[in-house]
Formats: sequence, C-alpha cells, structure tokens
Amino acid sequence: MFAFALPFHMIYGSVIREFATLDGTMFMVFRGLQGDLPLDDMLAVDTLWTRLLIISFVTVMVFTVMTILIAIISEQYENSKEISAKQLRGVWSFFYDMTHVATAPCRATRPTNPEDGVGVEMKALDESNNDGPSGVECKLSEIEGQMARMEEMMGSRMARMEEMMEARMARMEEMLCYVKALV
Repeated sequence: MFAFALPFHMIYGSVIREFATLDGTMFMVFRGLQGDLPLDDMLAVDTLWTRLLIISFVTVMVFTVMTILIAIISEQYENSKEISAKQLRGVWSFFYDMTHVATAPCRATRPTNPEDGVGVEMKALDESNNDGPSGVECKLSEIEGQMARMEEMMGSRMARMEEMMEARMARMEEMLCYVKALV
C-alpha cells in the first residue's frame, strides 16, 4: 500500500487536502480499498495518471486479496479432507472388527489403544486349553461386550463430528459472506 501512497501523495498532495501528508495519503489509500476515493477531484488534477494509478491499484489489491482468500479456503478444504479420511478409517475399522469378532472362534479382546479405543486387536485363546464357556456362549458374550464398547465409542465420536461439522459450516458461512462482501 505504501508503494501506491507515494505516487498519490506526489501527484495530488499539493492540490487535494486529503493527500497533503503521507499519513493522510496512507489513510486515503486504505479507504481506496473500499472504493472511497475522491475521483472527481483526482480526475480534475490529472486524468491520465489518475486512470493509470486507480486501475493498477485496484488490480494489484484485488489479486492480492483474492489470492489470500483462495489460500485460506484451500487450506481449510485440505484440513477437512484429512479429518474426514481419519473418521472414515475409524468407521471402517469398527465394521471390520465387528465382522472379525462375529466370524472368528472365541477370542479374548483388548483395545489396541486404551486411551481412545480405536481399533480392536484380537488375540486368540489356545483352543486345546480352553476351559471357559462353550464357543457359542463365549462368542455371544464377546459380541455383546464389543457392541456396548462400540456403541459408546460411536456415540461420543458422532457428537464430536457434529460439533466439528457445525463449526466448519459456521466458518464456511463467514467466508462466504466475506467473499460476497468483496464482490
């Protein structure tokens, strides 16, 4: 902006009061971003330089602002894709684990990561030394336990996903309003 303030100050500073000081010129350049310049007074001073400066100023500033805006939106989109992919992997691992439990012989289970309970590692019991309940009873109790843990996990994940999606939607609406205001 300072690069544009200097020529504005040099050309219009002696004639137009708002451009008389460098501080005032910087403020007018800032106001120019919002389209608030005294164009009639400026055109009366020098038509050619006014047209050249205004066209170059608007072009450079619009491209700069649009580039920044596109970079912000692209970064948010990439972050959303990564988060969605992680959540999808969690859902698929849940279904894989459930089918694995239902089709495998009686097994003891323990979470892979006890902190978040994501994914379940299956550890087979020694079939020759199985003094526990029958295979069907064991499988039934194991499936019930898995279902209870998975329902709890999915409930908390769904709540977190809903919160994140609401926050993202609010942010995207803010960006859309900002873009509409620019256009």
